[in-house]
Amino acid sequence: GQFISNPTLAQAFYLPRPKVYTGLIIFNIVWGTVESFLSIPMTVQSRCHEHQADRFSVEADERYGEWLISGLKKMMRNSKANLTPHPLKAFLDFSHPPLLTRVRHILEHREHTWGKK
Repeated sequence: GQFISNPTLAQAFYLPRPKVYTGLIIFNIVWGTVESFLSIPMTVQSRCHEHQADRFSVEADERYGEWLISGLKKMMRNSKANLTPHPLKAFLDFSHPPLLTRVRHILEHREHTWGKK
C-alpha cells in the first residue's frame, strides 16, 4: 500500500498524484535492490552446501572425485556456461561455485582424503 498510494513518494518522482502503475514500478525498483542484498547470505549458504556435497562424494569412494569432475565439465560444456566468471558476479549471483573453484576444492580434498592428486 505505501508504494501505491503514497502522495509524498509520488511527489519525489515528480508525479502530480499517486497512481497504481507508478507505485508498482517504484516498488519493483526498490524491492529489486533490497532483494539483491538479502539474497547474498542464501547464495553463500548454497555454495557451502555444494562444497559439502562435493566433499561427501570424494570421501565416499576414491574414484567418485574424478567422476564428479568429469560430470561437472560435461555439464558446463553442454550448458556453455562461463567457466571464469568475475569473482564479484559469482559471489553476488551464483548459487553454485564456479567450475574452476569446485574442481580445485575436489582435487585438494581428494589428495587430503586419499593421498592422490
